[in-house]
Amino acid sequence: MREMAFPIDIVFINTEGEITTIHHTPIEEPPYTEYTGVAKYVLEVPYGWTSENSVTVGDRIEIEWRHRRSSPLSSI
Repeated sequence: MREMAFPIDIVFINTEGEITTIHHTPIEEPPYTEYTGVAKYVLEVPYGWTSENSVTVGDRIEIEWRHRRSSPLSSI
């Protein structure tokens, strides 16, 4: 991954919350690898986290959206 100081796992997640691709990305020097996948969301976690937690392609995640309350200044 370009100019990253540490390795990461990149997790691609589609609109149904299914993990479609996982890349384990080490620290790189040019030329950089292009990591691709089909996704609406991309989650970056510490390198090896997906393996350590038995996260695999085909697993599903649930994203819980929390809405902020409006700021008193937002109506100004």
